[in-house]
Amino acid sequence: MEQLIMKRNASVFEHGRRFSRHEDIEGYMISVFGEKFAEYRRRWTATMQRETLPEATPPAPYYLSVGLTNVCNLSCFFCYRHSSSMAVNRASLPIDLVRSLMAEAGEMGIDSLDIGGGGEVLTYPDLAHALELVANAGFKDVFLPTNGLLLKGDILGRVVESVTRINVSIDAASPETYRITRGGDYDSLLRNIDAFLDMRERRNLRKPILRVSFIVMRENRHEVDAFLEKWLNIADIVDFQDLVTYPDHDALQTENLPIAFSHCADPFRTLKITSLKVISPCCSGYSKYFEIGTYPEITLRQAWNSDIIANLRRDLWNAEYPLVCRNCRNRGFEKG
Repeated sequence: MEQLIMKRNASVFEHGRRFSRHEDIEGYMISVFGEKFAEYRRRWTATMQRETLPEATPPAPYYLSVGLTNVCNLSCFFCYRHSSSMAVNRASLPIDLVRSLMAEAGEMGIDSLDIGGGGEVLTYPDLAHALELVANAGFKDVFLPTNGLLLKGDILGRVVESVTRINVSIDAASPETYRITRGGDYDSLLRNIDAFLDMRERRNLRKPILRVSFIVMRENRHEVDAFLEKWLNIADIVDFQDLVTYPDHDALQTENLPIAFSHCADPFRTLKITSLKVISPCCSGYSKYFEIGTYPEITLRQAWNSDIIANLRRDLWNAEYPLVCRNCRNRGFEKG
């Protein structure tokens, strides 16, 4: 990554760096969201190392990813959606299923929710209703990942009222580079973010937390420093990530896989449901090899306690890493 960001203090995560205008971003979020949020984050952090996993599987996942839709208003050339094995028909979850999912998630006491998962959530046809259901489900943390181009008008107020974090993927610091990486209108995006920040300030709110992200690749590497300079004192979090290259998920490699394997926390804390109603215990493209069933034929509680996920946890506990998991960890990364 470029010289400026290497000279600044950052927290380092797998394949990326994080910057914040807040000295301690976790502490800041705890001050915004309270002690229940802090307790959930402590439990979440404990799953990140095999040595600190809880002795017993928790009664409910800490994190639920719900793909409201796989429709997107952009066609970014580096998106996993272009992988041939992941090309799917356009689909959105019916609102009745969203209602049922939110009711069960609330009943189980699931801590956090991501309502992205496979497409641009702001294209969802009944988003205002869905956000109302989300807001009433009792989550401690709600992520809304978006490209931000539709974050305007009446839906902006609904988003501000319903989620705790907005994650805007930008990947550029100029209109010219944005057209190359994402193909959208950069100036419109900036106006939408300004409107969000203005609304948050006028309402005297500290949430939703704003995270902006930049995937470092050949086409935008020259704008890394400019991106950090622009957003460091505006956004709450600025993330830089290495570009992931997505292989053909239908063809598992059996050779030249690394012997070493870093811990995967997903089966110990995560359930994912796609816009095609498929439930799995991880959020990568390889989740199709661990499909538990389709909703509502199988409930969230049944999925969380299923043999498929129990066997996967056992293998990871015993450091007997499945071929699928080793393929996932062997994905290519274009270093920034």
